Amino acid sequence: MRKKRKKGIIRSGSACDPYNSLEPEAKLTAASLELMKRYGFGFGILTKSDLILRDKELLSSIADVCPSYAAFTLTTADDSLAARIEMGAPRPSARLSAMRELSALGIFTGTMMTPTLPYITDSIDTLKSVIEKTAENGGRFVISYAGMTLRDGNREYYYNALREISPSLPLQYAKEYGSAYQVPVSGAENYLEKHRELCRQYGLLYSLRAVREAVRAQGTRFEQLSLI
Repeated sequence: MRKKRKKGIIRSGSACDPYNSLEPEAKLTAASLELMKRYGFGFGILTKSDLILRDKELLSSIADVCPSYAAFTLTTADDSLAARIEMGAPRPSARLSAMRELSALGIFTGTMMTPTLPYITDSIDTLKSVIEKTAENGGRFVISYAGMTLRDGNREYYYNALREISPSLPLQYAKEYGSAYQVPVSGAENYLEKHRELCRQYGLLYSLRAVREAVRAQGTRFEQLSLI
């Protein structure tokens, strides 16, 4: 990082949550953020955890001088449903509260509504609730792909978990999707159009391209300030 002449954003969270159950003791994410601050790099964090608030002052100090963002995974805004499909993860209400607090510090925040689970979290009511809650808590965007992916191995694990919710769901999935990797929700195009419509209604961005552009635009502000 010291040798990099051109700075950028270091992203984490797409494969493993940077605020996982080991982080309170290991503090690897906190140490990484300290290095980003020292060498002038911004952060791009995706998490399901409100533990991110532990580092809010550090995140704020980085975001003050470098383009940065924090995104929260929300598959539903319903705490009771989330407890059944995201066992062990902090409640959606806790994530939304963290979003509000980070937003108040001037950090660019929003929601990744992924995955969308067919017949579980794919209703328009669920979509509207997540978008409303994001807007209410200072989020700037909601991204959704209207579906999920299933690889061999995790498909069997997922089907076993589905049986705990409804014994008929695995059969329904197998009939509709077979062994497909891509698992879109029913009526995905209509779902995504409703997603865009609701985001426009609440003044939120809804595409990764728009989010990237908005985050990059922060760099113009910092470059102008550096000239003064």
